[in-house]
Amino acid sequence: MAGKDAGWFGTSYATTYTLMYKLTSDSSWIVPVKNTTCSPADSTKTILVDGLTPVSSYHFAIFATNDIGTGPTTAVASYLSQETYGAPAKPERPTLV
Repeated sequence: MAGKDAGWFGTSYATTYTLMYKLTSDSSWIVPVKNTTCSPADSTKTILVDGLTPVSSYHFAIFATNDIGTGPTTAVASYLSQETYGAPAKPERPTLV
């Protein structure tokens, strides 16, 4: 690399990877609050993203960072969040006639 003005280059020099997400209609990526960054040495990692709006379309992507900065996204994965269901209503007592 010629220098910091050369921009981010390649994944072999990545120091961390970060999961980010956004509503498909938004332009800004969101970093979930916790546990979203891992090192290249991590072979697997489970990340739970809380607080998604029910029945909404999201994009998820992984961003690599090195000493120059954060690079472009990986391929974007789409996800449609599911409708939430509360506890079933208490059944009413039958009325005797």
